[in-house]
Amino acid sequence: MPSLTPAAPPRTKRARRPAERRALLLAALFWVAACGAEPSRARVAPTALVDAGPRRLDAGREASEAALATTAEIAATAITSAPGMREAARLQLTAPVERSIARAGDRDLCARAAFAATAPVDVSLVDAARVALVEQRSAQSGVIGTGCVGRGGTIAVRIALPEGGAVASAPRVNVVAWTSP
Repeated sequence: MPSLTPAAPPRTKRARRPAERRALLLAALFWVAACGAEPSRARVAPTALVDAGPRRLDAGREASEAALATTAEIAATAITSAPGMREAARLQLTAPVERSIARAGDRDLCARAAFAATAPVDVSLVDAARVALVEQRSAQSGVIGTGCVGRGGTIAVRIALPEGGAVASAPRVNVVAWTSP
């Protein structure tokens, strides 16, 4: 007498067993999780400095200039100072000054900045109306941010002399700014 249960269809290459499906799903999940892992720490060697001969500066200023971090050295801190952001500007300025670093297009824009100065300064990120978004007062180096503006807005870095701070000469300031998205 013939069997009443239908015969199983022949197995094709596309049909997968549940164990195979689970293994593929786990492999895909591990691959996706690996994409979100913390990136390895990039090791950036400081750029070689070329000696241009003796400088014509007074001894006190020469010592502070030598201690001033270069924009390349500041930019090398991007992994910790501004993770996930792209570099927008490298500036070598003399305080007091205000300089535009980024303009928002059709999306909102956020910015951060790291700086190093020869003397304490007040550093802030300001919008087009000159309103401080974030600031750091009386510091010789540091990271300021994150300041954000809406579509079409502008972000500038403002460097000022601290209130009541007397300086013999205008401080030099190196700034690196990053933006997102």
